[in-house]
Amino acid sequence: MLARCAVCAAKFAARPHHIRIGQGRYCSLHCSGIARTKVYDVWDHALTTETAWALGLIASDGSICKRAGIKLAVSPIDSELCYKIQAIVGGGTVRTYQLATWYLRSVYLAKRLRELGYTERKGRELRWPALPSKVTNDFLRGYWDGDGSFGRMRHAKSGIAYPIAQITSMSQDFIEGLARYLGWIAGSKAKPLRTRRGYWQLFYGGKPARQLARSLYAQAKPSCRLERKWRLAMSFCVQKLGGRDERAGP
Repeated sequence: MLARCAVCAAKFAARPHHIRIGQGRYCSLHCSGIARTKVYDVWDHALTTETAWALGLIASDGSICKRAGIKLAVSPIDSELCYKIQAIVGGGTVRTYQLATWYLRSVYLAKRLRELGYTERKGRELRWPALPSKVTNDFLRGYWDGDGSFGRMRHAKSGIAYPIAQITSMSQDFIEGLARYLGWIAGSKAKPLRTRRGYWQLFYGGKPARQLARSLYAQAKPSCRLERKWRLAMSFCVQKLGGRDERAGP
């Protein structure tokens, strides 16, 4: 079976079993050695549009593993996210089974993410980050691609469908910081609500939801956005709402 080397991109013969378990990724001992010694320092530099988006995506659906690695797990229909973060970070393995999973074993990168406030219990301990204003929207778009949703809801009396936007978090500190920021860009304040399942949720409808969609996705590059949410967000901005209910959720 032919595989493509993750280091030099050359094609080589590999056993299907090795490919399935993630071992058949390098075409030679030389390439394998490069992979083992590579230092991933993507978040040591000033944040760019892509690296801020990837940081937000890890904040939503990523985790730090006890074996000194980082992982992103999403629904198979959103597997493009795994390949996009793989390209931004510059390494890692993508597998698609029950979930689409990107995994990178890197002691250095796991340590760096811990310094930025990411832990094994990231969901409940995550803090709203202090980021440069020019990349805050990119970070938030990454988080929204993981744990946010856009949709349409039909008014019971008028029958008019209007846009809605929702986002969730397990961390109260993060959702409160998020509420302050979203209130600024949406022009409407929303109070975080705690659900029966224990997580926090923000809800926006009508013009604030449309403004959020425009602010987060109108200038988004293809390399750092989830296409299905981008298409629905843009439909809020360029089309009249109507027809059947539609939703692009987490």
